[in-house]
Amino acid sequence: MPAGVGGARTAIMTDFFERQERARRRTAWFLLLFVLTLLALTAAIYFGAVFVGNLFGNVSWWNPKVFGWTAGSLAVIVGTGTAVRFAQLREGGPAVAELL
Repeated sequence: MPAGVGGARTAIMTDFFERQERARRRTAWFLLLFVLTLLALTAAIYFGAVFVGNLFGNVSWWNPKVFGWTAGSLAVIVGTGTAVRFAQLREGGPAVAELL
């Protein structure tokens, strides 16, 4: 075996595992940001709906029915979009390339 080949292989494997670990941390970070974004979006839409409701009548700032409709509607929209995207990406590399 030529000198340095084993060391290069070890460096490549170490680099692979380091990158894999970094990708996992980033994925966890992105998932946390995604959940926080959904919570902020739910709150913004809810308070917008309550504000509009107050323009036309007296609506309390905490209305579980409006919150349920807001959160439920957002969950259906985001869930449907996520399911469609997962179905598209599940087909593999060529399908992903075509989406670009």
